[in-house]
Amino acid sequence: MLSVIVLVKDSPQHARACVESVIHSLRRLGVEAQSELILLDDFSDAESRIPELFTEARTGTKAATRAIRFKRHSHYACGVALGMSIATRRHVLFISHDMMLAPDCLRELLHVAETFDGAGPIRPVSPHMDYAPGEVLAPPLPVRSQRDVDSFASLVADCRRGALAEIFTLVGDAMLVPRRVIDRIGVMDGRNYFGFMSDVDYGVRARRAGFRLLIARGAWVQHVGAVVSKEVLAGRRESRPEMGLPLFQKAYDAFRQKWDPTMPQDYSKLHYEQFRRLSEPGVGGPNDPRLFEPPMAVDPAICEEL
Repeated sequence: MLSVIVLVKDSPQHARACVESVIHSLRRLGVEAQSELILLDDFSDAESRIPELFTEARTGTKAATRAIRFKRHSHYACGVALGMSIATRRHVLFISHDMMLAPDCLRELLHVAETFDGAGPIRPVSPHMDYAPGEVLAPPLPVRSQRDVDSFASLVADCRRGALAEIFTLVGDAMLVPRRVIDRIGVMDGRNYFGFMSDVDYGVRARRAGFRLLIARGAWVQHVGAVVSKEVLAGRRESRPEMGLPLFQKAYDAFRQKWDPTMPQDYSKLHYEQFRRLSEPGVGGPNDPRLFEPPMAVDPAICEEL
């Protein structure tokens, strides 16, 4: 039925709420026993006790559960690539650890994946929508509990059921990827990208392969957003130079060398329309070797099963 990937880096309170919301949503939809959880710890600090959280999750769900810990910080691209690689179900949902899922959000994402033949990666709407600011949707009151998340997600689904928006740049903070997409273009590129741009890269590959990048406007997920940045500002986390613009620019350099070296060297001078032209369906041809990224293995040199 469904594989759900949750990639966690510290922030145990958010991570716990996220994982519990996933189990709650699977259970409410009646698909828990047919689904699997893939819980990935991106070398969290020991005091975060993420492995213990994963153990609790495993014992508290009927879903098949795999828990894996990276032995060094591997970041988003590698984490999602590994999760996609070991996922076994018909659809694969990735959700950031600072999100809370609701049954109606999950139901709507699955509905779009099952009924829209051309669907590639499908994003829900949330209070933070990079590259899709017109789709930002925040509840009128603060979210304090899973009940609040469920209530607002239900309202959004009732009002917008089946409504779609097409996008041309993928930001994969949460996305449902149908198996047919992974079969065609493989997993995220965790080899060439460390921090950023792997989701944009995946969107380019998906569109060139003929899939459409969609936003399910009736699927709403709670997203705190920028958790690490907020913790730095609050003094709970050390600011590291590699977390900022230099890392982003390095990822962009890898992206432009892969797809179009004539793109502006400075990311800040890039125009959104260039991503759209870069990812037009059929560009490069169906046999372009850049379209497919093979699955990753669970390499004991970089990660371990918990």
